[in-house]
Parts: sequence; structure tokens; C-alpha cells
Amino acid sequence: MLRAHLRRENLCSWEGIASNILANRLKMLTEQGYLTREQDPTDRRQTIYTLTEQGESLKKLVAVVARWGEKHFPNTTRDPAEVIRRKGKGA
Repeated sequence: MLRAHLRRENLCSWEGIASNILANRLKMLTEQGYLTREQDPTDRRQTIYTLTEQGESLKKLVAVVARWGEKHFPNTTRDPAEVIRRKGKGA
């Protein structure tokens, strides 16, 4: 969640998270003040999530944790296409 604006369908497909779990997590992050939620003005069926100031303050921490994960779990990837390929193989 390092981009300023997130669209739910993009995050769901990239992460491979079940939609109900993603919805619960986004709701919790919104209720806790880390995200704002609004309908996309160009497509009312879509939702845009934006980091609040409180959410922005976590960017450095998330980046540190991501770098730690890359160091200690070198066989993981940040390439969404690779994540999807692995999931399809049952990995």
C-alpha cells in the first residue's frame, strides 16, 4: 500500500487475496484512520482508497519490513505476474 491511491480490484488481483478478506482489511484500516474510502467519480462501481496522514506515516516502516522480507526470504517476488503464476501452480 505504498501508492497514494488504491483501487480495490487492482490490489485484490495483485495480491491474490480473497475478496472477503480484502474487504474486511480495508474496512478495518479505514475505521482505524489509515485509509479514506470514496467512490470513483468516473465509475461509481469502483472504490478508491487513499492513505491518510496517519497511513502515510507508516510508509517508511512498511518499506523496512519489505526489505527485511526480501533479504530473509530471497525466493519471494514483488512481480505481480509471478505471484499469479505461482498461485496457479499451487505454490
